[in-house]
Amino acid sequence: MSYRRRLFATLLFSALVMSSCGTSDESSSGENSRIEVGPNGELEGVFGIDPGICGNLGPESGSWFRMIEPGGNSLQGPFITNFDSMCPNQQYSLLSPGTIGLRAGKFQKHPRPAFDAATNGLANEIVGPTRFYSVNFALSSEDINPLTATSLPPPRFWTINESATKDSSDWTLMASLQSLFIAWNGEFIEQGAPHPEGFVGGTTSPRGSINLETGRYYIDWKSEVSAGPFAGSIGQWHLEGIYTSGDASED
Repeated sequence: MSYRRRLFATLLFSALVMSSCGTSDESSSGENSRIEVGPNGELEGVFGIDPGICGNLGPESGSWFRMIEPGGNSLQGPFITNFDSMCPNQQYSLLSPGTIGLRAGKFQKHPRPAFDAATNGLANEIVGPTRFYSVNFALSSEDINPLTATSLPPPRFWTINESATKDSSDWTLMASLQSLFIAWNGEFIEQGAPHPEGFVGGTTSPRGSINLETGRYYIDWKSEVSAGPFAGSIGQWHLEGIYTSGDASED
């Protein structure tokens, strides 16, 4: 073989090796970026909250809350109108990001005191305080039920691969959110699911989806209020955003 041919063959072989190495590195990087799922599909990290954005009929994207009147349902209502809502359809209250997001496996309790002098809720880690009937409501996860003084578990999230494609990145997202409460007008209102006091008819288990490559998720649930000014009403929640493994926030 001539010198030129040997040189060409050497250069071609080197290019192929470098190309193969580059492909391997990219594949490895893609695998490393996949969200780690713990035993039984458990997720431990922070579910960031995207701000709600309204369209003409309802939210176009992001996170929101609305309340169904006693005896109603999520398809036909009737719904409680929030005259402080910024949406054209004021049955929807847009949610804003909190300072952290919703933490899996850890409580995010209301500050002490939980209310200011005007009875606005002050918790702001999960979502920002939201105006509802001239008073801000605030969302938290409590280790002790403020209505019954019983112990509650922290929020838990886990994934189930229900896709026909085993390597699909989109997995079903489930949660146990018994410890969620809102503080509003000087009162605590349960909004957990499953219900913190046991079975209540209008409460549904949290369910949604998460992409294990991007962390993009959404989750929905409903929780019936068993006592207080909104007894019999059902809080309907939709959260979406980006999930991040681990927790860099301070305890």
